[in-house]
Amino acid sequence: MVQLALPKPVNWRKVHAARAGIVLRLNPACRDVGTEDKHALDRALFRAVEELVSARHTPKPDWLKKADTVEKAAQRLIKKEWDKSKKEARTGRLEE
Repeated sequence: MVQLALPKPVNWRKVHAARAGIVLRLNPACRDVGTEDKHALDRALFRAVEELVSARHTPKPDWLKKADTVEKAAQRLIKKEWDKSKKEARTGRLEE
């Protein structure tokens, strides 16, 4: 008979610490909505992290979905920054 390991409970202190680390690395302008939105991906990640932290007292499937949203938002932002870095390396010009 195969015995399955029980999942570990979520360490919400670590989630809050990760939230702080992520938010500190985002552009502060991501909290302001402007007409020219250069920080939409930062804002999406910021909102996803905030929703994950606020989902602490919701059923497990809800906060797991929020965690997936954080992951996808982070992937989009990292991809954008990677593409920007590659372009800057090719052209020798830095973007704002």
